[in-house]
Amino acid sequence: MKDYKEVLEFYYKNNLYAMFLDDANKKFFLKKEADDWNYLELGELIDLTIHLNSINPAPNALKESKKSKIIPKVIIGGTAVTLSLATLAFGFHMYKEKKSYTPSPSYSSSFTYPDEDIFGEDPTKINDYLSYAESTRPELSVDTERTFGNYHYIYDMAYLDHILNYKSVGLNELYSAIDSNAKISPKYKAFLKSFCKDVNTKYPNAELRVLYENLKTLEVVEKDRIGLSVAAGNSDSYGCYKRNENKIYVLQGQDYEYGTWPHQVLYHELGHCLRTGIWDRNGKTYYVQTTGPNLNNDMLEEALNSVFAVSLYNYEEKDIAYQLQSNYNKVMIECLGNSYGLDDYVNHSLSYYASKLNEYNNDDRAVEMIELMTMQYNAYYGGEITVSQDQLQPLYEYISNMYFKKYINYGMSYDDAKRVADSLVEKVMYDVPKEYNIDTNVFYENLNNYCEEMGISRSGIAR
Repeated sequence: MKDYKEVLEFYYKNNLYAMFLDDANKKFFLKKEADDWNYLELGELIDLTIHLNSINPAPNALKESKKSKIIPKVIIGGTAVTLSLATLAFGFHMYKEKKSYTPSPSYSSSFTYPDEDIFGEDPTKINDYLSYAESTRPELSVDTERTFGNYHYIYDMAYLDHILNYKSVGLNELYSAIDSNAKISPKYKAFLKSFCKDVNTKYPNAELRVLYENLKTLEVVEKDRIGLSVAAGNSDSYGCYKRNENKIYVLQGQDYEYGTWPHQVLYHELGHCLRTGIWDRNGKTYYVQTTGPNLNNDMLEEALNSVFAVSLYNYEEKDIAYQLQSNYNKVMIECLGNSYGLDDYVNHSLSYYASKLNEYNNDDRAVEMIELMTMQYNAYYGGEITVSQDQLQPLYEYISNMYFKKYINYGMSYDDAKRVADSLVEKVMYDVPKEYNIDTNVFYENLNNYCEEMGISRSGIAR
């Protein structure tokens, strides 16, 4: 039986829910009713899942890796049904068709899925919470090639050799692909070449073949504000990349002067083109994924991509898209040092990134922390989601301890250690909206606890 680890509790539509992760980092939810925790109705689960995934990209959260035995179920037709891939896929299909569904007691994952497209580009992104290989997904797997029917998924650039008949690509080939693509207007040809040159110069070990394949058919489409909102599904968007169309949508009439916000937006979207693609070959659809076999998180993807985009500049740009979440990840990447660089972000999955965090911290909490970051983001942008600051304490402690581990040494004075904490607070809180309601004293409380463990004496409490 799988073990389930509680990550946090949160409110949605005035109901209290608990989020759990299983051994393969799949989410599972319970709802508090009266004094007991109960399974969700299928409609509730779908509503919650769609709401959480539509956000453009309470009591204490557990700090320990506490596990309890839970059987994930939903209530369908008054019956508690085990939450298998087939159950949820078929239930979702029936829910969309507004049909009733009474499960069979022998219902299992051997069911033939009625809605094959659920594993493709379904607009609800319900596949974020499903797995096409549920029973075989080991924890934080960073192996990288999976097949389901006619779909072939690649999560690591090393596996591109299995679908491409060439081993590498250089800057001249990228330029040629841009020049040969009639869909790219003259306005953007020079811009795209500049991006290619910056990536190749800054990250010579970054894989360029996905970008090369995308550049052959890529189109940059200008839209007015309403058109862009429709394309992006977000009224606040300045740009988006749709990999199923291989198109970047941007706001019309922008001046892409180096380092300006429109420039950063387009670099950000090209960062997606660098890492993901969909190609049809030999009767199969190949998906080059930016996520991982068992870590699919849009917020993390966007934050890391934002950090990558501004890293290409010849100066330090602190004003970054997804500001708080980018700040968090920028600090953590700094702590990882030589064990993880942004060329690794290009070449590997999000699961690989989480595995590096686990190695650095000598624990298995990275995915939990990523989910806390995500729920903090969702609470800020998602309207009906509420997460208390108490729930986020493990995240603040996690980031603090990473930073202190890197920069605080035995024998250091308390004043010097406090300057380290000051630096951390400055980096985390740069340009963060006050509506996040982060009490920075928590970082200094973490400092005091860390110094006590290190034997660094202090006078008074750091403020």
